Amino acid sequence: MMRYKIFSFLFIAIALSGCSHKKLDTNLQRLNDQHIDVAIHYLGIPDDKFTIDDREVYIWGRENSETIDRPITTYGGYNSGGGAFGGVGVVFGAPYSRSRNRYYCKIKVITNKDQIIERIERDSTTGACAKYNEAVDNIEKDNLTGTFPSN
Repeated sequence: MMRYKIFSFLFIAIALSGCSHKKLDTNLQRLNDQHIDVAIHYLGIPDDKFTIDDREVYIWGRENSETIDRPITTYGGYNSGGGAFGGVGVVFGAPYSRSRNRYYCKIKVITNKDQIIERIERDSTTGACAKYNEAVDNIEKDNLTGTFPSN
């Protein structure tokens, strides 16, 4: 029964993270045809900027990594005659496994020569765009329709 609860929790977490990306992408797309100042208003100062032909590319990004050490868990069981007994054990001082997780979020905003947004791209791992999710939620709340929001 516990195994089903864990799988249910993981399924819901994965499903919600997909919704989060979809909402982020939807709100970012509302910036199309806006002046770059509108994107800066919502996302903050870009981390990088470069020029390709007559277009400007603004980049907002975050990256983080962590190393996690986990003890190796042993599974075992025995039959005591009247029924089976199973157990999980962790032996302190025992070997451990090490995993390295990398999280990143990169948002690229491409403008024309008049600094009007023509295209927006996002590339990220699950959960890494939380900072930007919160920021662009205000785009929806402000019902962005082509005018610069007031502070």
